Amino acid sequence: MPLKTSTKPTVDAVSDQLVVEQAPHDQSVVVRYPASWLHIDRSNARRDLDQILGDNPRAVFAVDGTMFESTAGTDAFLLYDPSKGVNQPTRKPNEGMTISVVGGRAQGQYGGHMAQGATVAVQSWPSMVVDGRPVAHDTAANRERVWRLGIGADAHGGIVVVMLIGPMSALGERMAREGIINGGYLDGGSSLAADARGVFRRTHTAPSGVRIPGWILAVPPDGVRSEVVSHGSTEQAALVRHAMPPWVMPAAGAVAALLVIAVAYHFATAEDERYSGYRD
Repeated sequence: MPLKTSTKPTVDAVSDQLVVEQAPHDQSVVVRYPASWLHIDRSNARRDLDQILGDNPRAVFAVDGTMFESTAGTDAFLLYDPSKGVNQPTRKPNEGMTISVVGGRAQGQYGGHMAQGATVAVQSWPSMVVDGRPVAHDTAANRERVWRLGIGADAHGGIVVVMLIGPMSALGERMAREGIINGGYLDGGSSLAADARGVFRRTHTAPSGVRIPGWILAVPPDGVRSEVVSHGSTEQAALVRHAMPPWVMPAAGAVAALLVIAVAYHFATAEDERYSGYRD
C-alpha cells in the first residue's frame, strides 16, 4: 500500500490519515491516528524497531510500549489484540489507565479494565491525564529529563501519542494540551524507539533502538489507503507568535513593500541587462 506525505491540517478520528506534528525546538513529536488503526505486537522474542516494522509491513507507525519488567521481559499490564494473537491479563487491575477501542473509537477507563466490546485494549501506567486534567507527579526518578512517551484518547475518539524530553509532569501537561481526555504512560528512557515510515524516527540509543517485547502500532484496515501527514507542531507555531514583539509584523510588511518597489524599478530600468547577458 503506497504511503504518501503531505501538509494537510490535523484530522479527526474518522479520517484515513496519520498526522505527525514535530517541534524542532525541543524535539517533541505528537502523532494522531484513527483508533481503528491501533494494534499491539507482543512477543517473548524481543525485537528492535527495524525488526518490528519488517514483521508488520502494513504498519505506518510503531512505538515502544508498554512498560515491562526488564529482567524477565514480562508484562504486568493488560494487553488485548486478538487480531495479533495478544491476550495478556493485568496483574495490576487498580493502576494506570486502559485505552480501549470500541466501534472504531478510543476511550479510557481507570485501571486495568477493558471496555465491553473492545477490539483492542492497552493498559498504560501511571495515569497521565484523567478527564482532560494532567495528574502526573515528579517524584524520585520522574523528575529526570529523559525521553518520555504517553498515549491517550481524544474527544473525537482518536489515538494521540506524545513524546518529549522532560520530567513526567511535563509529559502529562503536554498530553492534556494536545487534547487527550484520558491517557497514560507508555515507556521511555533507553527504550525509546518510534518510526513513521520515513517521515520521522526517534531512538535513544542505536539507530534501530533496543530490543523490547512489546510495541504499539498504527495499521490501516484492509482496503484503506493510508496517508501520513507531516507538519510543524501547532504548539511551536504558537510559541513563535507569542515570542514575537508586536512591532515585528508591521515592520516586516514595510520591508516587503520596499523590496517589491526596488525589484520593479530594477526590471523597468535594466532592459539591456535582461537581454544581453551570457546564456549557458
